[in-house]
Amino acid sequence: RRTIISTVRAPGRVQPSEYVNMSAQIPGRVIELAVEEGDTVKSGDLLLRLDDTQYSAAVQSARAAAKSAEATVQLAEARLERSRQNLDRQKRMAADKLVSPEAIEIAETDLKVTDAELAARREDFARSKAQVTSALDDLSKTVYKAPTGGVISKLNVKQGEIVITGTMNNPGTVIM
Repeated sequence: RRTIISTVRAPGRVQPSEYVNMSAQIPGRVIELAVEEGDTVKSGDLLLRLDDTQYSAAVQSARAAAKSAEATVQLAEARLERSRQNLDRQKRMAADKLVSPEAIEIAETDLKVTDAELAARREDFARSKAQVTSALDDLSKTVYKAPTGGVISKLNVKQGEIVITGTMNNPGTVIM
């Protein structure tokens, strides 16, 4: 007497319930690969790091441009105040008939010009702040962390390789 066990052999493939492809978001050289094929990872674990030299420099450059734009806004505000004071002075002098009507027109035009210049400088400053945000976003994309827990089932890159982003007709590098 013994227990009869039925065994069935069939070809097949094990499919995960959830499959996540990690693709390149920015181009760069892989400088640190923290996982290997078959490793189990938890959400938030470091997977790899790209060379961030140019992205760090872009952040510094964008921050410097934003500080410069902020200074030009302050300069334009000072010029606007000077133009207002000049117009007020011209009007007081016109009341005493000490300046011509043309001087008043020149002062009013100067005020309009400096006001428009201030608006342009404020827009430059807003654009500079947006460039800082964009540069910081690119810098953050040099570090890849696990979006969910699981097993690294396929690793397509090695340390030192360059990953690229996709274009309309060419897919980007699928990292893992």
